[in-house]
Amino acid sequence: MLIGYFMDKRMSFPFVKNALEKTWKLKGSMDITTDKDLFYIGFIASEDKQAVFEGSPIFMAGKIFVVMPWSPEAESQRNNVTTVPIWAKLSKVPKELWTKKGLSFLASLIGGPLCMDGATSMKRRLDFAKVCVTIPLDFDFPSSIKLKIHGKHVFVDVEYPWKPLSCSKCCRFGHLTARCPTAPTQVRVPRTSLIREQNPSAAAPAAGLSSQNVATLSFNDLAGSDVLTTINVTVDNRESPSSARTSARHQHDLQPPPPLWM
Repeated sequence: MLIGYFMDKRMSFPFVKNALEKTWKLKGSMDITTDKDLFYIGFIASEDKQAVFEGSPIFMAGKIFVVMPWSPEAESQRNNVTTVPIWAKLSKVPKELWTKKGLSFLASLIGGPLCMDGATSMKRRLDFAKVCVTIPLDFDFPSSIKLKIHGKHVFVDVEYPWKPLSCSKCCRFGHLTARCPTAPTQVRVPRTSLIREQNPSAAAPAAGLSSQNVATLSFNDLAGSDVLTTINVTVDNRESPSSARTSARHQHDLQPPPPLWM
């Protein structure tokens, strides 16, 4: 079973059901029900379930509708969505890592491993792997992963077909901070009023102050079809502490398992 939810305002059940039936070209039938927040979707054909999940998210009347496998963790987030599932496309993956353990390792360096798509699971396409991971609100979307395999540095490129919007003010997905509906309304004050109310003796803010942060990332596992295994990862970028959270590369040493597909 899959669950679906809106990242922002929820839409009515009849509208959602009708929109999904028109959007998804299914081979079999679909059963959908809902409670206050989530939509529960069952499929007769397993290939329909896989195709729907791999095609998530979808846009419905300008709103984002996310679909993911049901799990207790996903159920518990109904009123406070702190992570969302996204697909990551991994290019230049060493053949030593084309195993469930190897791809789980790579997925763990990005987010919380959920699963891989059918083509990756069946190894029908080896030019890139596609994995689904959960990401937090402050995710920095690394563009590559740096590995050290048998003493040699290897870069795995990472692309994201969809990057969800997030707001640091209300800590929700679905919109940017600048467009947060909880932000106070700005009122334009006449320039003459500003001149009268200025306090020339007010001290100017100190300049040149900066803080240093060292990133420590940990990710949790969620269940799904073609499930990947969580491998706990700590990212500690000590070369540039102040920019660790926005680093475009992750570096890790790895002694890969022997390939199972050859």
